[in-house]
Amino acid sequence: VHVGVVSAAPSIDTGQSQADSISWPNDQAYGFSVRENAKVEPLEIRVGLPSILDEGDNISARFETAAPAWLVVYYLDGTGHADVLWPSNEEPSPHATPDAPAILPSDHERSQGIHYKATLLKPGQPSRETLVVYAFADKRDFDALKPAAGSENTDGPAYAAELTKKLQGVPISRWSRAVVGYVIQPKR
Repeated sequence: VHVGVVSAAPSIDTGQSQADSISWPNDQAYGFSVRENAKVEPLEIRVGLPSILDEGDNISARFETAAPAWLVVYYLDGTGHADVLWPSNEEPSPHATPDAPAILPSDHERSQGIHYKATLLKPGQPSRETLVVYAFADKRDFDALKPAAGSENTDGPAYAAELTKKLQGVPISRWSRAVVGYVIQPKR
């Protein structure tokens, strides 16, 4: 096989029109392979959490998926501090299925006395917080990328960026992220 330079050679006919042609001085061979990607539905996760909570309310979140998924859940407070809620020591592999949504805190966590209360950062001032949920379709991805149970970070955005960077090697069809903001308002 000889590989040469490909060039277009325009020519002008007597009628003043321009015609383009591509020609090669030697025979050329090209090979193509075609592959159709599998049609995979994206992993979807829906988060049920009130957008406004009153100070002192018990916080509960519901996670629904159309396919089995393992969950990483953390929250960011108004200062940017992040805490991992799932996985936890009590829920090392939290997951949801189409028939069984996951509830935070789980039944097992509640039986161990774990609950989450809406708390203000500064007394008398509303607090804005964000719940971030990553869902993994493959438990191996979850096991490889999950943070340590109960870990925390004072730089929440960096914490999120670190996990997002780790996800670059995982096909988007195998994971999903949901971000839900909510406000905690002072008791009236």
